[in-house]
Amino acid sequence: LGWGDELLARAADWLVTEPGDELGDVLSAVPGARAGRTLQEEIARRAQPSVAPPRVLTAGALTDELLQLSEGSADRLTRTMVWERALRGLDKSVRARIVSREPSVFGAWFRLAELMRKLHGDLATEGLSFGDVLKVEFGEDNAGERARWEALAEAQDSYRAELKALGLSDPHEARWAALRAGELDLQRRVVLVGVADPNAIVRAVVEHEDVELTALVFAPDELRASFDEIGALNADVWRNRDVPLGLDLWQVVDKPTDQAGAALDWIARLDGELSAEELTVGVCDEEVAPFLERRFEARGVWARHGAGITAGETSALKLLDIVGRYLAARKFRALATALRHPELETYVSSACDLHDEEGRARDLAECLDSYYDKHLPDAVDGEWIEGDKGSAERA
Repeated sequence: LGWGDELLARAADWLVTEPGDELGDVLSAVPGARAGRTLQEEIARRAQPSVAPPRVLTAGALTDELLQLSEGSADRLTRTMVWERALRGLDKSVRARIVSREPSVFGAWFRLAELMRKLHGDLATEGLSFGDVLKVEFGEDNAGERARWEALAEAQDSYRAELKALGLSDPHEARWAALRAGELDLQRRVVLVGVADPNAIVRAVVEHEDVELTALVFAPDELRASFDEIGALNADVWRNRDVPLGLDLWQVVDKPTDQAGAALDWIARLDGELSAEELTVGVCDEEVAPFLERRFEARGVWARHGAGITAGETSALKLLDIVGRYLAARKFRALATALRHPELETYVSSACDLHDEEGRARDLAECLDSYYDKHLPDAVDGEWIEGDKGSAERA
């Protein structure tokens, strides 16, 4: 389809023209959800009202549309919690090979479980397990790393056993099992739109001999050899391709905050030439993203992190984390932190009569701070100093 502007519009032109009245039988896969929404809009502008639209979805969701998975796949939260149980069930000496410091509160366990779930998912989509990593030659200098992967493989076995006991399966591994069993829906035509880097499970599904596939590639015809038969990049060709970026297009700065400032300054120089929908800021290091978001917010610009947030960053899980920290040591400062969480503060404030002796309403945080300033408590043991009406002991 060439390069340049309006690539998704060109893809929509092809989709409306080529499949014709059979457009409703097409599964059109795109790299991301935002591209999918744009493609749907472009198709709606071109297709006849009487023609059913194609099913537009991300490349990752394509496998679940084509593979006939058995019931009982565990959702993300369930998998994270099962990973936590599997990790807690390991012998302490085995777990020490995975993390140098033992998790002490709920939030730490949950974050470790999230990390394991993501690592498992990254490998499983490529058809690999932690045990497969052990087939690599580590060498004598990396004996500790090998021991870590051995421990991870043991944790993965426990994870699978825990899922099986619950009558559930891991969806990543269930997809490969369905593919090996030939459980595919072959009634739909598949069109990949600009999917240049499919993972192994997507590739294996669309390369199945009975899948009717068309790949729309955003490149001119003379670069046909730079892509394979499903429209993915031919790495050997691109590895040796010259990228014509002159030094005048590079700007080198120091810290992440400087990178964020440089990005904003560059966008400001556009002077409104492009809308927010037309701007994408790429980061090579995920740790830079928060600096960018905060700097954008300080300038009154809303920016959305394309990767989204993890379960541990949601309000509910943050509440569980800070409550867990309080229950672990029952320190007054931990209690004050927990009661400043918006959900818990609202609940406690509505359940308590927080007024001073003159009948004026008082903020919960103000009550806690006042009590701390007067009495300097360290731990919360259920005993409150009397005579400070309207303060923390009333809550």
